[in-house]
Amino acid sequence: MTTADNKTTDVTVLDKFPEKIDDIKKAVENLAATELKVVELKTKYEGVTIADENDEEGYKLAREAKSALVKTRTSSEDDRKVALKPIDDLRDTVHNRFMAVQTDLKKIEGPISARIKEIDDIEKQKKEQEKVDLENKINARINELVAKGMVFMDGYYVISAPEIGVSPSSIGVVDIRTMSDELYASFLEVVTEKATKINTEKERLAAEKKKLDDEKEAADKKEREDFAAAKKKMEDDQAALKKQQDDLAAQQKLIDDQKKQQEQDRISGIVRNRSAVLVSIGLEYNSQEESFDYKGEALVSDAAGIAEHDDNAWLQLVDSLKNTVAQKKKEAEDFLKKQQEDEQKKQQQQEQERLAGLSDKQKMQEYMDKLLAIPVPPVTTKTWKTKAGTVRDFLTDNRPA
Repeated sequence: MTTADNKTTDVTVLDKFPEKIDDIKKAVENLAATELKVVELKTKYEGVTIADENDEEGYKLAREAKSALVKTRTSSEDDRKVALKPIDDLRDTVHNRFMAVQTDLKKIEGPISARIKEIDDIEKQKKEQEKVDLENKINARINELVAKGMVFMDGYYVISAPEIGVSPSSIGVVDIRTMSDELYASFLEVVTEKATKINTEKERLAAEKKKLDDEKEAADKKEREDFAAAKKKMEDDQAALKKQQDDLAAQQKLIDDQKKQQEQDRISGIVRNRSAVLVSIGLEYNSQEESFDYKGEALVSDAAGIAEHDDNAWLQLVDSLKNTVAQKKKEAEDFLKKQQEDEQKKQQQQEQERLAGLSDKQKMQEYMDKLLAIPVPPVTTKTWKTKAGTVRDFLTDNRPA
């Protein structure tokens, strides 16, 4: 559709809008009538409910209320659409006309704005490049002066060596930035001359220092070699003496280790035998705590110490542990029995309370559900199959809903 066609359609919508005013007024009048109807329906039906599945009157009234409410709401929705459609058409038409005008203006404006931006960008780029070139020039000057030996001190670059007759020369950052190329070249010549004099003197002093250092290094080297030879002789003598001592110590250690191993084997045998006894009476070895426990309680806290008891003390300990284990088993059995009795009483009490809260109908429901849950025994005779089916049909048909 062309722009002219759009305008023709828009004019038609605009021209016909006054004709729709009567439809809008009628819809609003219907709205006023509907609002009165809402008050009437609210008074008549608000709070309507159904008591239960046996409340026939309540159910009938609820259906009547739903029908009246749905009919009124549907009629109101139709009036709303009649009232708003002409307004929506008018709003869309005016919006589209204004947007079309703005689109035409942007088509004319776009190339002009783009060219202006191109020119502005060119000028901006020139200025930025000039600024970069200036900064590069300043940095090049600073690097050149630093390479000549100037150092930055209290806001100035300075070169000085009064100890060899070189007077100070300095220049500030502002001067480096603003100085003409001719003045900077002259200043650089002065700095270069002073740097050459300073470097020449440094090289002379470095040569003298190297000579002295070489002579001192040669003397130190001879002294180190003499000391190393004397030290090696002393270390060789000490090593021979130490070898004799180590051989004697190794022989003694072998004897001590044999005695120690014999004692450890004896103790290990006692521990194994006595550990087996403790396990046989019901104790368990706790490797983390190194103890013998019964049901998580440490009865022998020092497992390794069981080898230290003499035979009489060990037998007394075993008898005592047997009595303790027997007593704890009895206590555990009594405790478990009491818990089971208490739990059974609690469940019986809860079941009695639950049944007391049920109606006869609910009780019969549970009773018949339990009967229906019992599988029918496998029977082969037709008579008993029929009776079994009759019983289940009776339960199914007469179970309360």
